[in-house]
Amino acid sequence: MELTGDQIYTLVETTLSMTGNRGAVCNDSTLYVSSGFEMDITKSGTGYSLNSLTIEGEELDRNKTYSFLIYGDRDWYMSTVMEEMGVSEVDTTGPKAEQYLMQCLVEQGTQLEAPTDYITLW
Repeated sequence: MELTGDQIYTLVETTLSMTGNRGAVCNDSTLYVSSGFEMDITKSGTGYSLNSLTIEGEELDRNKTYSFLIYGDRDWYMSTVMEEMGVSEVDTTGPKAEQYLMQCLVEQGTQLEAPTDYITLW
């Protein structure tokens, strides 16, 4: 999907703050993996909060549009996150993540963003 930087901030902040559902972040080992951007996160006694998102050390532009792929079982929280982001409909008729990755990597020969140290935890 195409998301603005502001929507990506909302997605990450909402994901970090959700509780009580399968997949909720409950300790350091359950923090989500990202590729192509870095997350600066603070841990407190009540959970995690997002300080910033960066790409190669530069602040994510909240007004810019980015291509974004969510991989894995996202049904448990996607409707809540989409509502928070102000997205009323998501086109789910396209290829699933595995198919999309196969198309990009094998059929088109494109590459994913290079891995980075993606989480700074304070």
